[in-house]
Amino acid sequence: MPRYYFRVEPDGPVDSEGEILTDDAAAVRMATCIADDLARGSPSRRSQCIAVYDAAGRVVAQRAIRQAESPSMLRIVKSTE
Repeated sequence: MPRYYFRVEPDGPVDSEGEILTDDAAAVRMATCIADDLARGSPSRRSQCIAVYDAAGRVVAQRAIRQAESPSMLRIVKSTE
């Protein structure tokens, strides 16, 4: 199974351990949960996003950190390779 890494953009460190997940969709779901938790815990983070990277360092998805009552803002980034 693939390993995914999460980072609070634009200035956070990349998760050095990562998470082993079944696929890109599972990584997107985890990023959504992380973003929602951060939005509830710190209003100052709402201008940031969670980026998901695969083991090759490509961005798989980005999830905006928004208030829980706001609609999810999700952008899937497709690899050009």
